[in-house]
Amino acid sequence: MDIENQAKQDNKDSQIVEENEQIKTLPPMEEEKEEKQQQQPVQQKPEVQENSERQKKILMETFQQLYERLSKGCGREKCKYDTCLAHPSNRHLVNDQNQAKLKAVEFLKKKLAKIEICNIPQRIIKSLQKSEIDAILQPQYLEQNFKEIIQRLEDVFSDFEALNNSFFLDQNPCQVIEQHNGLIDFKSVIELYNVLLNLNNAEMKKCVEDMFSKSFIKLLGEITKYADYKKQFSTIDDFRVLVFLIIYPNLFEEHCLFIKIMHSFFYLTQRDYEMFGYWLKDLDSSILERINTSIKTKVMISLYQGETEVEAAMNALKIIYTTNVILKRMERDHFIIDIFQNEHEEGINPKSEYILWLKGKENQDKDQRFFTFCNYPFSMDIKFKYQLLEINSKFDQRNEHEKKIRSQIQQGQFIINSSQLFLIFEVSRDNILDDTIQCISQPDLNFKLPFKVKFRGEQGIDEGGVRKEYYQIMIKQLFNPDFGLFLEKQNKQFFWFNSNSIDMPMLYDLIGSLMGIAIYNQIQMDVRLPNVVYKKLIGDPVSLEDIKQFDAATYNGFKHILEYEGDLENDLQLTFSIEYEYFDQTKVYELKPGGDCIPVTQENKKEFIELYVDWYLNKSIERQFNNFKRGFFKVLNLEIIQFFTFDELVLILTGKEELDFNELKENTYYDQGYSEESDQIKWLWEILDEFTMEQKKKFLFFCTGSDRAPVTGFSSLKFIISRHGEENEQLPSAHTCFNHLLIPAYKSKEILKQKLLLSLENAEGFGLY
Repeated sequence: MDIENQAKQDNKDSQIVEENEQIKTLPPMEEEKEEKQQQQPVQQKPEVQENSERQKKILMETFQQLYERLSKGCGREKCKYDTCLAHPSNRHLVNDQNQAKLKAVEFLKKKLAKIEICNIPQRIIKSLQKSEIDAILQPQYLEQNFKEIIQRLEDVFSDFEALNNSFFLDQNPCQVIEQHNGLIDFKSVIELYNVLLNLNNAEMKKCVEDMFSKSFIKLLGEITKYADYKKQFSTIDDFRVLVFLIIYPNLFEEHCLFIKIMHSFFYLTQRDYEMFGYWLKDLDSSILERINTSIKTKVMISLYQGETEVEAAMNALKIIYTTNVILKRMERDHFIIDIFQNEHEEGINPKSEYILWLKGKENQDKDQRFFTFCNYPFSMDIKFKYQLLEINSKFDQRNEHEKKIRSQIQQGQFIINSSQLFLIFEVSRDNILDDTIQCISQPDLNFKLPFKVKFRGEQGIDEGGVRKEYYQIMIKQLFNPDFGLFLEKQNKQFFWFNSNSIDMPMLYDLIGSLMGIAIYNQIQMDVRLPNVVYKKLIGDPVSLEDIKQFDAATYNGFKHILEYEGDLENDLQLTFSIEYEYFDQTKVYELKPGGDCIPVTQENKKEFIELYVDWYLNKSIERQFNNFKRGFFKVLNLEIIQFFTFDELVLILTGKEELDFNELKENTYYDQGYSEESDQIKWLWEILDEFTMEQKKKFLFFCTGSDRAPVTGFSSLKFIISRHGEENEQLPSAHTCFNHLLIPAYKSKEILKQKLLLSLENAEGFGLY
């Protein structure tokens, strides 16, 4: 039906006429009269001036009325007047106040004899008052007035405005909604839900459940009536109402209601998810935990009900996860779903998920969605993510091999040189750094090929051990403080970028590339960079707390300033500037213009610390870090890396600190006359059981070159123990490149322990024996 026919139909319907016929009319504006008025001398007659002012006032009032309707609408789902947001031609104005203003001006410029503006239907918002809630919670009152109460609650919970103006901690809902600080009285909401949904009378309980289900579905339809068009909710208040749905205890039991609600979340943006975090910030942690557990259970059940149900459940989980990122109420591992553990029969196949993820990327411009758990990486454990990383590398390597082979065939080369299918660094031990720089500087270098190392003049085939030895040597050189690239921090536990380093962009680029190659090829590196480096790589915000890990002295100094309550300006005499040593010179950096003359006071100390932290972690090392980051992402795909949190990146590169020596024992091989029944082997495991954690770390470092376990556990580490001659004065030794421990056939457990401890205490460097 077109607009003209719709208007005729409205005239036949007395109810619609009664509702819509109150028209605001703009009096005619005569052009000639306006022109004459404009040509009047400055000294106008009083009646002419009065008419001009009246005309201006009418124009402004009409503009305000037009803008109000074009930006907010009249409250109807559809309106026949084209001066209203609810008119079909104005849907593009949703969430665009500037366009609404421009269109209002266009109407005025037309100087129409009659501008029609629809009226707003008058109705009373039936919000639920605190006194009513308290009364409903009284068992006797609830039983005596049950039908009236159910009808009252249905009126409220099915109406957007009524529900949005209920359950306020603040008693002035109009003000708090406008200022976006209308905190929800969660205690009253939860108590109301619990009382009504746990009635002893089965018939009354069923009536309550039906009422809530019916009300929520109606409410959802009102909120999302434009969802298909704009694919997001319009205001922060929409999300306040949705909170009542997500905390409804029966949500995950009522399948149809759950699906209808969760489907409305398919198109939420990151901003939208953050809105939920705002409204849920005062929700009790136990409630969040309950919702989280219910959603994960729903995911498990939904796997047998269809893809749509799983996606709906995962969107619900994403809401709670994003909220928790802001609130930090639960540990991240609380969101991991057991379904990703391979030992489960119903486990998810990582290869299938990766392929679906690729399809989704390829078709994102076609608005074609492919559901995959890869869109919800927070729900995966690190082992599953690590498998995705391995699959990504294998896919890339296979594609590069196919390109190489096709290229050679097109050039008439039908015998393929296998060396061209690998990224090979051929280096000499005496000149390993310069040789590596030459290798990595080749213009046609392809980092997506499998990585191998060849030591010049040596016959060894790189099956993993040579690469490991190469990395141990390179790390030792590049992170040597005398080399000038990094500074030792926190009693030599960590390395931090040297802001005074001589301009060596290629070397920082090289370190980033080597780390990227290691992750891409699943090579474990014993590199001790603080967590904040990995946060910066994936774009996470950094703060004062990130300094604590690697520079406790600086961190404690800042905490002292924050906690100091005395005369900060005169007692500490700090300014918004930093003095630092640059070789033999003392330089001053101003944290803000004129900072050297701005004292730090109680009022501005937080700003001072924020600017100082930004300088320390970002600006002072910007050149060094940017070169390092560029090298890192020469190799790795940012999208696959963003599956991981910063601390998971640390784990996949450097390994796990938790050591399970029982797992190591189960995955150990014996050679050269030893078996698990040999006395020396039994003694060794008994000694290791008696070791402290620090001694166990030393033992692992002695044998493998790292004091950490692989991210996938010791099951992926081939650990070998061999017999090495008869009892003598020789100490145990190790080939760290091959995780190979050599133990002579000592005659007693005491001798073995003595010799082993002596070896561990005297081990230096990276354990290259």
